[in-house]
Amino acid sequence: IASAGEPVILEDGKQTAAGLSIGIARAPEDGSDPEQLVGFSDAALYHSKAIGRSCFSFFDKTPASDGTWTAELAGNAAATEAELKKANG
Repeated sequence: IASAGEPVILEDGKQTAAGLSIGIARAPEDGSDPEQLVGFSDAALYHSKAIGRSCFSFFDKTPASDGTWTAELAGNAAATEAELKKANG
């Protein structure tokens, strides 16, 4: 995740950078319906973006006090692919 933010030099010499935020929903823990899982991972993605981007979040199926779903922060900008694989089992 951190390396995705590394600057890139374009052909015209200008510099740009991209960011990476990830939302994760797991089957069967979070559900088995593909459309529902995509929606849950999307909710987790928006959580990642809302807390500052450049991180990953897992969907948390525990309803919030207002009855909506929440996403749980599970990493930070220094998260690596190995950490993601380890966390996802």
